[in-house]
Amino acid sequence: MKGQNHIQPRFRWCRLLAMAVLFFGGTAMGQTPMRVYAGIAFNGGYMPVDSLNWIIDQYNMRQGDVVKPLGNINAPMGVSGQLGIVANRLVIDLGSTTRMAGTRSRENEFADGTYFVRQLRFRANTFDVGAGGMMIEKPNGNLIMGASLDFGAVRVFTRYARNDQVNSIPLTSPVVNELTLGTTVYLQGMINIGLNNPLYLYIRPYFQYAWNRNDFQPVNRNINFQTYLDDPQFILSFPHNVGFKIGIAFYSG
Repeated sequence: MKGQNHIQPRFRWCRLLAMAVLFFGGTAMGQTPMRVYAGIAFNGGYMPVDSLNWIIDQYNMRQGDVVKPLGNINAPMGVSGQLGIVANRLVIDLGSTTRMAGTRSRENEFADGTYFVRQLRFRANTFDVGAGGMMIEKPNGNLIMGASLDFGAVRVFTRYARNDQVNSIPLTSPVVNELTLGTTVYLQGMINIGLNNPLYLYIRPYFQYAWNRNDFQPVNRNINFQTYLDDPQFILSFPHNVGFKIGIAFYSG
């Protein structure tokens, strides 16, 4: 797929570096008693996908007056899972993060009350391998600072149909399906919900820096098929984002 070949070598190095983090982290832990945490959380954030939003704005402008135009993609949400191992003050952290957003238009009604709907769905999911340090550790909570290597995919799906048929028509295969690589820095606070109870509330604000740009031109070709030849050949964005995770974790400390 266009745009992926030059990313593949970097993706391989990312996997090798992740394996090295796990290997040397495990070696450093040695025979030190380990604590483990595992959690699930809501993930929310701000990711203004400027190039995709430019395509959406072009679509709205070219469609003219409609009942409800397509909205911009700025705040994908999802769920995340974390698994961490703590020895002394060293933390090895594995995670899976989903980021999802969608928008749909409502065009003008026909005499029979039906209307056409354009729908877009955006996905930017990653698998995260990280390491950090235990900054504060108390009986009722702790604070971890860390960073991770993130690799996953950016995908965009679309469909166009009458409102009484749209839910029965499957989404297209991804019109964009590209690798995404990045680095996340984060703080993670865990607060014990009850003493002598392994259940913790955890909050993790983060910033994710993307290493590569993604090309959304195939979306433009799909939804602005009558005019896309007049637009730029490449419509690129770095999917940088800032967000937070809040959820429940079990901690064996």
